[in-house]
Amino acid sequence: MLEKVQQGFSLRMNSHPGGARHYKATSCFLSAAMMLDWLAERSRDESPAIAARKIERAVDEVFSCRKALPFELGGSAGTRALRDAVLSNL
Repeated sequence: MLEKVQQGFSLRMNSHPGGARHYKATSCFLSAAMMLDWLAERSRDESPAIAARKIERAVDEVFSCRKALPFELGGSAGTRALRDAVLSNL
């Protein structure tokens, strides 16, 4: 599923809260990965890029195993459930 996100689906683009349980945590995780990639490129240090890959793999694992699907993908996982699932894969 992460490939779909990277191809331009809106998960990454909209991070405005739509209520406490509807905040798009996926966009926060992937935005953090994007910022780490930028930092790695800018600083010519590989460490942030490695951290970015770990975040992306954790999100991908949650989606591929369907551990916690967020509302925007038709699931019922709220912000906390998605956060906990992703963090458990880091």
